[in-house]
Amino acid sequence: MFKEYIAKLNGAVGEERTSMVLAKSIIVISMGSNDISGSYFQSPYRRCVFDIDQYTSILINQNSKFVQELYELGARKIGVLSLGPVGCVPMQRTIGGGTQRKCVVEINDACLLYNSKLYSSIMALNATYQDARIVYLDTYTGLNAFVQYPNLFGFENGNGSCCGIANVELGPLCNSFVLKMCEDASKYVFWDSYHPTDRAYNLLTSDAIKKTIHQFI
Repeated sequence: MFKEYIAKLNGAVGEERTSMVLAKSIIVISMGSNDISGSYFQSPYRRCVFDIDQYTSILINQNSKFVQELYELGARKIGVLSLGPVGCVPMQRTIGGGTQRKCVVEINDACLLYNSKLYSSIMALNATYQDARIVYLDTYTGLNAFVQYPNLFGFENGNGSCCGIANVELGPLCNSFVLKMCEDASKYVFWDSYHPTDRAYNLLTSDAIKKTIHQFI
């Protein structure tokens, strides 16, 4: 899709201006959460072949290759999102958090391991591509704070979802024709069983931009 966009931009403004647009634009990517929460912890197949250290290294290698491909296509300012505390999303708490629906420590530990390797890989990429600005964007700290201390950030619910009744519903099922909705999603950290609400995303991205925007210059 990015290649298709570049082709359309070339057709509209020409190659020279397209190169400038790509070099000056901030491109943000996110990958890894579904691989860890779903492919690894909710399926026996990956765990039969890899331990979590091996598996996170494979994911980081793929992430690094993707960043390099973006660079080769002309991107020079790339923000890479960390994983959040995936073990604290409503679905994981319901499935693996016991009767008290606690955060699943094993999954969060895997996310922290991934994030540590991601940071190191980004530092290595910056050393290789010195005309680029590749920036690690921490979302774990902020989202974890929302979950642990929701009231401090104006939320009333940090462990359940606005959509649904069992904290396992997500995606297309989350509409008023199918499932029960909360009256005010802004009071919740999570919209469905996996994804934060608009307000939570807004707070996270605003904080990330404020803390890192200077690194893209």
